[in-house]
Amino acid sequence: MIDSVDKVTGAGKYADDLDLPGMLVGKVLHSAHPHARIRFLDTSAAERLAGVHAVVAGRETPIKYGILPVGHDETIFAADKVRYIGDNVAGVAAESEAVAEEALRLIRVDYEVLPAHFDPEKSMLAETDLIHADRSHNIEREYHHHFGDVEEGFAGADYIREDRFDCAEVTHAALEPHSTLAAFDAEGSLTVWSSTQVPYYLMKTLASTLDMAEERVRVVKPLVGGGFGGKSEVIPLELSAAVLARKAGRPVKITYTREEVFYAHRGRPRTIIELKTGIRRDGTLTAVEARVIQDGGAYSGCGVVSIV
Repeated sequence: MIDSVDKVTGAGKYADDLDLPGMLVGKVLHSAHPHARIRFLDTSAAERLAGVHAVVAGRETPIKYGILPVGHDETIFAADKVRYIGDNVAGVAAESEAVAEEALRLIRVDYEVLPAHFDPEKSMLAETDLIHADRSHNIEREYHHHFGDVEEGFAGADYIREDRFDCAEVTHAALEPHSTLAAFDAEGSLTVWSSTQVPYYLMKTLASTLDMAEERVRVVKPLVGGGFGGKSEVIPLELSAAVLARKAGRPVKITYTREEVFYAHRGRPRTIIELKTGIRRDGTLTAVEARVIQDGGAYSGCGVVSIV
């Protein structure tokens, strides 16, 4: 690989290694509740703190996004309620990490805690307190695929086996945490350097959520210190950095802690597979029937893609 020498000598630059003149530190306030309505949000004390240049909350970021048009259900910051522990409530950009963290502590949020859903099968029985009001029984999408005559296949089987597999949720825990640096130039064009695996998805999502023409948005992918699919979806901090940079009028970099990576990860979701298989004595498969449930979490993301 042409970049091998830079990697092994330490000369290679990853997103968190990058620096720009006047760059601010971005931090995100995350929800401590799995499901709660935001009754009141006051950022005024954080805005008055010396060294703070921008504070952004959900009311300023109303445009929804997602990987596919059928799954646009997420906003950069929660506008009405939070839907998972770690959901983004507000962001700050400040002169230092210490000031940014103090600003987060000054943001006042009054929550109305709602019943939460932790098990996908029980979640699908819910009639009230839905994660999204327009998603009956908390089901984002339901697909049915039929190929051939399955009942005839089972009738011709010598053996029928039924299994249930419950595959746990997994986060990739890449050595490099998610990191993004965003900067606007004098003409109002945006450049984002991010540890992403999907620069084109990110460019299009930045353009849509910031209401910008796509040709005014450039995404640069530095070296990525491990992704394995965990960076193959737009992560909220990438959009948060851009929104804060626009409001502050200065470059903003956000690098997640390991704890934040676990909050925000888009790794392998919990998947339950119920499998019925028809087999002849000679080993020939005659029919397969599968029911697959994927716990996509608070927002649809790539779940719509992977479940199909």
